[in-house]
Amino acid sequence: MIICIFVAISGVLLCLFIPKSYEENEPKKPQLITDLCFGDSKEGTSLVYVKENEEYVPYIVIETENYGEDAVLLMRKDAYLKEMMYRDENSYGKGGAYYNGCNVDVFLEKEFYDFFSGGMKLIIRDTPVKIHTYNYVSKRKSNGDSPLETIYRHVFVLSRPECSSYVDVPYEFEDTDEGAVIPAVHENPIKYYTWLRSERLGGDDTHVSLCYNGGVTGSHIQSWEEHYLRPVFTVLNNEQIEKKKIFDNSPEEEFVFIADK
Repeated sequence: MIICIFVAISGVLLCLFIPKSYEENEPKKPQLITDLCFGDSKEGTSLVYVKENEEYVPYIVIETENYGEDAVLLMRKDAYLKEMMYRDENSYGKGGAYYNGCNVDVFLEKEFYDFFSGGMKLIIRDTPVKIHTYNYVSKRKSNGDSPLETIYRHVFVLSRPECSSYVDVPYEFEDTDEGAVIPAVHENPIKYYTWLRSERLGGDDTHVSLCYNGGVTGSHIQSWEEHYLRPVFTVLNNEQIEKKKIFDNSPEEEFVFIADK
C-alpha cells in the first residue's frame, strides 16, 4: 500500500516539475489540405492562400467527388477581373458554346496557369474535367453517343449544374450533367458575372451559362463587358499545408501550401 501511494505521488510530482510534457515535445503532425475542406458538415469559410505572380490570393477549399475521390477542389475566393469573350467569332450552329478551345479555356490553361509558382505547378493536378461534346452543344443528333467527354486541365471553370443548387429547391442531378452540385458556390457568392463551361439551357449554341451572385444566368459568346472568370483547380487531398505570416500589414497567420515556393 505504501509503495502504491509513493508511486502515485511520484507520478504527480514528475508531472508538476518536468518543464515540458512528452506530448509537447512530440513533433507536430503535418496538416493536410483536406483538413480545411469546406463540406456540408462544416460552417464558415476555409481558405488557403496561393501565390499568383508572387502575390498571395485566397482560395476556398472544397470537398467534392466531381474530380476524383482523392482530390480537393480549390475555387478562387474572388473573381479574376479580366474581361473576356467566350469566343471571338459568332459560330452559330458550329458549337460556339463548346468549352474545349474557347478563349476562357485557352487563357486559363496557357496563361493563368503560369501565374503559379514552380512548386505549386508540381502539385496542381492535370484534372479530368467533364464537358458536353461538340455535337451535344450544337444540338446535333448523336446516335446514342454520350453527351459528355473528358478533357484534362490544370485550371478551369465550373459547370452549370455545379452552380445550380438552391436551398429551397434542390437541383436534381441528370446523367447529362458535367458534375454534381457544389453547395460552397452558393455559400460564397460573388457579385460578378463569371463564365461557366456549360452552354445555356434553352438557348442556341452561341449562348453560355454564367454564375452571378450564387445563381446561374446566361450570355452570348461574344459578350465581354463585365464578364470575368472564377478559376478553379484541384490538388491531392494529402498535400501538406502550414500556417505562417504572409502579409506585412497584418499580424495574422494564414494557411499556405508548403510546396508553394
